[in-house]
Amino acid sequence: MALKTVAQNKSTRYNLSQPEETGNVLFWIGLAFVILLFSLPRILLGEDSYITIHDNLDSELVWKMIMTEGGKLIGDNAVTQRVMNGFPSKLYPSQFNISVWFFLFLSPFQAYAVNEVVVHAIAFIGMFLLLKRFVLPSKNYNWIVLGVSVTFAALPFYSVYGLSITGQPFLLYAFLTLLNKGYNWKSYSIIVLYAFYSSLPLTGFFILIVLAGWFIVQYYQTRVINVPFLLGSILLGLCYVITEHNLLYMMLLESGYVSHRLDYASENIFSNDINELIKNTTDGFVFGNYHAATVHRPVLIAALIALIISWRRKDYRAYGNIMVLLVIAWILSLIQAAYKSYALVELKDAISIIKTFDFSRFFWFRPLVWFVTFALSLVVIAKGKKWGKVLAGFCVLLQLAFCLKSTTQTTNEFNENRHLLMAKYFGAPRLEQNLSVTYKEFYSEPLFKEIKEYINRPQASYRVLNIGFHPSIAQFNGFYTLDGYQNNYPLEYKKQFKKIIEEELAKNDKWQSYFDGWGSRFYILPAELDNYYDNVKTKSVVIRQLNINTSVAKSMGAEYIFSSIEIENAPEIGMHLEKVFEHKDSPWRIYLYSL
Repeated sequence: MALKTVAQNKSTRYNLSQPEETGNVLFWIGLAFVILLFSLPRILLGEDSYITIHDNLDSELVWKMIMTEGGKLIGDNAVTQRVMNGFPSKLYPSQFNISVWFFLFLSPFQAYAVNEVVVHAIAFIGMFLLLKRFVLPSKNYNWIVLGVSVTFAALPFYSVYGLSITGQPFLLYAFLTLLNKGYNWKSYSIIVLYAFYSSLPLTGFFILIVLAGWFIVQYYQTRVINVPFLLGSILLGLCYVITEHNLLYMMLLESGYVSHRLDYASENIFSNDINELIKNTTDGFVFGNYHAATVHRPVLIAALIALIISWRRKDYRAYGNIMVLLVIAWILSLIQAAYKSYALVELKDAISIIKTFDFSRFFWFRPLVWFVTFALSLVVIAKGKKWGKVLAGFCVLLQLAFCLKSTTQTTNEFNENRHLLMAKYFGAPRLEQNLSVTYKEFYSEPLFKEIKEYINRPQASYRVLNIGFHPSIAQFNGFYTLDGYQNNYPLEYKKQFKKIIEEELAKNDKWQSYFDGWGSRFYILPAELDNYYDNVKTKSVVIRQLNINTSVAKSMGAEYIFSSIEIENAPEIGMHLEKVFEHKDSPWRIYLYSL
């Protein structure tokens, strides 16, 4: 593999002592382009811009807001009453994560926007340094380094996860520098930055495994312990012990805590036979995954073209390097599919850690693998005498377009904001107000302020439930909810909450399996609805027969239900319609029911 070959060469071969190579005009042009690309929509649209809802506005943003309320970090032993009558702070994401710190000093929107720009900028810097120093050091390939770095930085990342994916090229650059150049304080600084700006369960754990394997292979080949590299690996591990101390304590030492994740249903699998396993692996290889978005079909096409060209030229080294990276991408996709296959059901049921921790997240390395593949492929293509550079340049532009417009994996923030900018400044029609509601529309602060004033009681003195929209909206607006979305919470509470909705779940096998087999979203799931979270007022849907146990809800402290859908049998189940709230700038129509 190319990186392995490069790592074995002496630093002099790549002229690592000349940092001006990374400070050239192309670097600064590319960095400025990336920063402008992701800052301008937020500046021009402000809170009227779009931010991804799934696993973002419905959860992560509100978690971090609650963790930093009052301008200070929540304590390790704190219990916030905002969710489920008391949620232990230890179960929130790490309060030592840099992405959380932005919320200490900025409004939630500003914190998100600043973090977004920083994350994409570091993605560009890391990929540029990695490619320029260790993959394509020749000046002839500067434009390829620039193009690949910009397209990597333009991927529709979940910026809320910090550097978990975007910082991988930067981290790899740091370790390759330690391996080739020896002790280097900049590399150690990058390692510390990555640990404090990424997630141990999402990527850190898997990076440590790879580093351990890399160290063992390197020692086997050279019979020499590379101390700078080893110290870097240890430093990364120690920093994660600091940043994720709550998670590690809960996993390893807190014997009395039982997570709802232990109740995950192993039989809820995606691959029931070998043919389906192959299909799911192929889908992951070609399309990727929205949490670790690659939108890499132009990259795949470029790689296939490069394989054909290099084989015909008998350039077997280039062919082998690209093929090895493609095989790695395939293996990562196979791991993802296999973890959700029938083959591991018995193993998951026997070993709880395999059931509760997603060991398939090796696939979060795919963006790095694909875009290094892209760089090597473009070099092969560009060597064509007449058409090579033109075709390679076209591949870069095509990939950039895919990064900024593709909606095959998730709603693309840049693409949505492009439409909003056209609507605001050029009078273009606004897209249907549904999942593409803006940040301001999603949380609808004026609307919920009216509800708060109507109830006219301290929000901490009562609890609410929500129907038809995400409970995070109510939480953002200061309400205390019994429902919510948490990726780790006590199993006891899941069982308690189920008593409210078990009759309704029994009416719909899909929602029954969704809650029983997963349950991280402990929502009211109306059996009559195909979708439980985006019921905006333009949909005009009605729930005719809702069967929830309001007596259990009242015993847990619920006094009100906020519903974005009218419930026809509300009086029959002890729900009294107090008032209907609407606001011209809000997509929601909220029916306020008292219990």
